[in-house]
Amino acid sequence: MWVQLDHVFAHIPHDGHRTVVDGLDLRGEVPGYLRRWERAYDGRWVGVVNYSIGYADGRSHRFALTDQLVAASALRPRET
Repeated sequence: MWVQLDHVFAHIPHDGHRTVVDGLDLRGEVPGYLRRWERAYDGRWVGVVNYSIGYADGRSHRFALTDQLVAASALRPRET
């Protein structure tokens, strides 16, 4: 799956005035591994996904996230 970070982290306000060059880059899409689907009480689907996020300064180390709930609307299939 592709994880659309702009959608996952859209609820985090950004004032547009400050950039932290060594912070996490929460933009764009990153590849993820869908472990399973779960259903919310209101009928929406969420994926349980493993993925990692890079840093804005381009370092090779990435921040790994395991078993994260991601709304289905923030996921899209990718060719393997």
